Amino acid sequence: MNATEKKRKKLKQQSVFQVESRGFCVQCRKPQMKCYCCLLEPFQSKPRIVILYHPLERRKKMTTGRMTHLCLSNSFLFSGVDFTHHQRLNELLEEYKNKTFILMPRADAFNLDEPAKGEEWRNKVSSSLVILLDGTWRNVKKMFRESKNLHFLPALAFKNPPISQIKVKKQPMEYCLTTLEATASVLQWSGEERFIRLKNVFESVVADQVEYKKKSFKSRHLRD
Repeated sequence: MNATEKKRKKLKQQSVFQVESRGFCVQCRKPQMKCYCCLLEPFQSKPRIVILYHPLERRKKMTTGRMTHLCLSNSFLFSGVDFTHHQRLNELLEEYKNKTFILMPRADAFNLDEPAKGEEWRNKVSSSLVILLDGTWRNVKKMFRESKNLHFLPALAFKNPPISQIKVKKQPMEYCLTTLEATASVLQWSGEERFIRLKNVFESVVADQVEYKKKSFKSRHLRD
């Protein structure tokens, strides 16, 4: 039994997290045996993060939008496609007027890998609101196209992002990151030292998924 399994067993025995009648955690919305809530160490990040996720993401087994939101106690998680008239998002855009960025690989995006003006931009971004779109690249493009209130926002991007460490599925392109990895990279770049907490949860969940796949493969092989 690894460290994660021990934590989960202990948490289960103490009945710390709530479980729906069907055996799903009401917070992370994962089956009880795959609940990762015991690994969370939520904190208020600088910059503040808003995650806009496509409704189809709910159906996927391995998504990191909600995981990211649960790691950051001052973040926001909204579901939809067209956010033009989304009341809470528009309130945030007004509150952070001239201090909101969107993470998107546009041609005019500020390159977060660029050392020039790095310190000036770090100070600017660390006190801002950063919006991330969560979904397939096709769905993300549709979300951006239909959400007119996002069009005027200045963009941030990593021209040379780290390679994704998600080992349970193949990313469409080499430079594609999960929402959690992208968020962690922005927080790390902006000087938020607690970004490692996001990575710790992510790596643990991925390791569990990899182990589960190995056991499933061995089980099928033995039956054959």
